[in-house]
Amino acid sequence: MIILRVMKRILKPLFLLCIAACSLSAQAQYIHLFAGDHTSGYAGDNAAATAAECFAPAGITVDTAGNVYFADQGNSVIRKVSTSGVITTIAGTGTAGYSGDGGPATAAMLGEPTSVLADDSGNILFTDDDNDIVRKIDPTGTITTIAGIPNFPGYFGDGSIPTDAVLNSPSGLALDKFGNLFIADMNNQCIRKVLASSGIIITYAGIPDSISSNDSTGHYQMGNRGYAGTATFAFPSGLAVDTNGNLYIADKGNSEIRKVYAATSFIACLAGDTVVFLGTPEFGYNGDGILATHAYLYTPTQVAVGADNAIYIADYGNHRVRKVTPDGTIYTMAGNGTSGYSGLDGPAPLAELAAPFGVAINNRNNKVYITDNINNVVLVTDATAGVTTIPMILSLDVYPNPSTGTFKVGIPGAVQSGTIVLTDITGHVVATRNFTNTSAQKQDFTIEDVAPGTYLLTVNAGNAQYHSKVSVY
Repeated sequence: MIILRVMKRILKPLFLLCIAACSLSAQAQYIHLFAGDHTSGYAGDNAAATAAECFAPAGITVDTAGNVYFADQGNSVIRKVSTSGVITTIAGTGTAGYSGDGGPATAAMLGEPTSVLADDSGNILFTDDDNDIVRKIDPTGTITTIAGIPNFPGYFGDGSIPTDAVLNSPSGLALDKFGNLFIADMNNQCIRKVLASSGIIITYAGIPDSISSNDSTGHYQMGNRGYAGTATFAFPSGLAVDTNGNLYIADKGNSEIRKVYAATSFIACLAGDTVVFLGTPEFGYNGDGILATHAYLYTPTQVAVGADNAIYIADYGNHRVRKVTPDGTIYTMAGNGTSGYSGLDGPAPLAELAAPFGVAINNRNNKVYITDNINNVVLVTDATAGVTTIPMILSLDVYPNPSTGTFKVGIPGAVQSGTIVLTDITGHVVATRNFTNTSAQKQDFTIEDVAPGTYLLTVNAGNAQYHSKVSVY
């Protein structure tokens, strides 16, 4: 049994990463600070957004005029950055709680909102997660609850008006061109839909309260390639809709982006490799320039759709923003995979991010906005730019593999020095060592006191990275 697991985990990543070239031609976007000063706090309204303090920014959206709104989750407020770069609070007092419906949104209390959405009529909708509701700020600044019963988590109410329904930590919103509202009812493991034609709420996708899990045969039960209503999710958190009404779901717990086709309600995998063996889903990071359905994601939180139907993914656990082009190829658009805060005003794929949570695109000027959750900032980059060559992750020769924990690492001849890093599947660093190459170009490496399993071995050499999955038995 162990040998079967080992062989599957070795052969598939090596097949995907057998790349002869040492670089990848990709868009070279530059990344810049848009809001927040990297300080955790709540300050700076009515001044330049880049000098303001934010606390764990989450969901983000852009209105028809180009103003940007984001859920400043840790401060329990919704903030706006105008086209002139000035930041203001449009909802919330900075104190978590529930109050204020029917009055000014700035006098209301919110409960750590995560998702925000601007509609074409000037309304701002957001998920008030801790209060288990969806709320709306109208153009006059008045706040109301439009779905859910405040502080009453659960699952109830299909076929009724949405304010009589019960939600459980709603965390994502999307609107289609007909005015139908989709809600990621995260802790109910389903997607709810408020029908514009009748005003009632229904369950659109997912089996409520049913988390994706193993059945008796050991196969992961996902529901892909079938009817969305019978699919299972694991904490769906982000939503987007394209111009054809197709729905995209960030299925966070399954590390996958899924697509529900509007015409048929058929659900399929768009990105994230959930082909599984012995009941274990694949997640992590295994490179770019491959089919998105072969790529690994790591707890994606939100998703956005460009005018050209490119898909943008906040790949939270990988500290990257990924882009899936219309031909189905995935690339890293921003973030080098290392959790940190560096690289501003430089190429976006080489910058360090820390748990990017939200992503939004302004299709009018091709700007992409990213909430860098742990760094307490909002960043901006371009969706289109000139083509350049950036280093990509290449395959690495490891022998023997699988092993008992002692193996040799074949360092590429052009690499004279660097660092070898071993991480487990959760991203935790297990071992690290610096090296200087010898003429043999082989480095001995021993893993001590680790459990049998699959690990990621990375050689960092300047801007270049090489890696391989290694298995220990």
